Amino acid sequence: MLPKGTFEQFPDEILLLIFRYLSSMDILFSFYGLNSRLSQTINGYCQHIVLCQLPFKQYHHISTSILPSISSEVYSLTISNEWTGVLSKVFLTDFGQRMSSIFPNLQHLTLIAFISQSLGLILDCLEDFHHLLEINIHGLFAEFENAIQSESFLYRIFSANNHRLNSILFDNFSTAFHVNSTNAEMKFDNITKLRIELKTIVDLHRLLTILPNLEYLHTRIHDESFEIDKTNGNRLVSKLKFFHLQSVRHWWIFSELESILKRLSNVEHLAINIDGYSDVNLTDGEKLFSLLSKFPLKNFHYLLRLHDSSFLDQKNVLSTWQQFNQQFVCVQTDNDHSLILYSLPFHFEDLVLQCSLAKTKIFNENYSNQVKLLHLYSVPKDIDEIFSIISKCSRLHRLCLQFGQNHMKKSSQQQNQLCHLSHLTTITIMNGSSIDLNSFCKLVEQLPNLNTMNIEDELLQLLMMNQFIDESLKSKITHLCIIVHSSDIFQFITSSISLLASTFSSLKYLYFWFEKECQTSESLILSVFKHLSMWKSLIAFVTVGIILQPEILAKGIREWTVENSYLHDNDSFVVDYFEERFRLWL
Repeated sequence: MLPKGTFEQFPDEILLLIFRYLSSMDILFSFYGLNSRLSQTINGYCQHIVLCQLPFKQYHHISTSILPSISSEVYSLTISNEWTGVLSKVFLTDFGQRMSSIFPNLQHLTLIAFISQSLGLILDCLEDFHHLLEINIHGLFAEFENAIQSESFLYRIFSANNHRLNSILFDNFSTAFHVNSTNAEMKFDNITKLRIELKTIVDLHRLLTILPNLEYLHTRIHDESFEIDKTNGNRLVSKLKFFHLQSVRHWWIFSELESILKRLSNVEHLAINIDGYSDVNLTDGEKLFSLLSKFPLKNFHYLLRLHDSSFLDQKNVLSTWQQFNQQFVCVQTDNDHSLILYSLPFHFEDLVLQCSLAKTKIFNENYSNQVKLLHLYSVPKDIDEIFSIISKCSRLHRLCLQFGQNHMKKSSQQQNQLCHLSHLTTITIMNGSSIDLNSFCKLVEQLPNLNTMNIEDELLQLLMMNQFIDESLKSKITHLCIIVHSSDIFQFITSSISLLASTFSSLKYLYFWFEKECQTSESLILSVFKHLSMWKSLIAFVTVGIILQPEILAKGIREWTVENSYLHDNDSFVVDYFEERFRLWL
């Protein structure tokens, strides 16, 4: 019989294996300060603080009892408003203008799920950090009244921390910016690395002008532009070595691409992922090679989706790419004449594809091992038809399914088998009211680590009324975001919160987004208050788009919450209401 021991007697190797299954904040919260040996073992977790998706009690203990003791050891700090909306507000109350003295050795700052107002408050505190050079901003949501306001806010970010920042990285889920200035004197010499979402190609031209020392640029262009930038088009950019260009809703033509590439001279790593409508010049390798031959290229990756290729021949297209020292693949679909042209090895991790094109066997074999975020549109209601698309995507983390008209041919049952996708944690479903729930259930069953679901109101109603899929969701979904369009379904949800709680009983985060056309009231919040105890693990409840009555605001949002829920005033929780956002953090 093995002798009994305590947790503290485990060797460091065993402790570190256990810690792999815990978040860094769980480790600090549970083990910091217990004894000198444990504190030494977890010292590495003190250097990287991640204030993200944790209960308020846990945050409060860490911020008051642990952070003051280890703040000089902190090299990277993550502050996340994701799912709570208010963590940064509480953090600024605790640290605020003292941040630079509390975290004197901070080098990297990551800010997640901020709105422009809350990000602005953080920027006001970013002064005199002598070692802070990099800031990452994920999921920034900002509604600017005009291009000038957008540009002004972007310049605040560029100049933060006394112009010391040299790396600023936005993610794909952040707001796209305008760069409106034509002022030749406007320069930000400090920025050498940038990832950013931009509105138009004109904004890209202006951005290249105001960042003369830029060496790395990863950007996505969102919208068409009917403006021509004659001021910046001829100014050469000499220091840019890494350039990744991607389109979102913009249909590119070759002359636009040419106008950008002609300004560059020293690019070594080039990746182009764009959409075109019918400009055949984008498929002409000889034309593109003439632009790229001046570059000291070490890597080149190309992905083109052409909407109308009815007048093109695949063999003729590929014959123009022979000057490149790599292989290219061209695939056309029979049903809608779209074309996809790409280089090998396949490079791109973020793809937006029409379902019929994504299902093309040769293309699927090339992209499946690389893609991490996949957005499929024109998805059939029988989603087992897409199983052959996603089955090979072994690295897939996020999946977005946008339903619509499709012309996909039915596949055999054997081809539609779906294997486990162990990395996939988040699924988003758009226009899914016609989805076949049986095939959806099959999909959910093959996603062992699925925890986040973003859905619209009609699909929510279907799921709540369908008991067959109920068990599949109960234990898996901990993060649920619901977009509500219909006033009728708003009333249904409000009167059926107990059913929602039984359908999604493991929720930690519940988020409602109400579109402007939906008539709302505080009745939904009150109904959730009434059933709060049904969610034993709930950490945050947020609504966006509900206008509270003036008498509620006059009384005070905390007092109103206490009066209408099981919470007491001396309980540890945060509640606030700002710009039609109600936020409760437990």
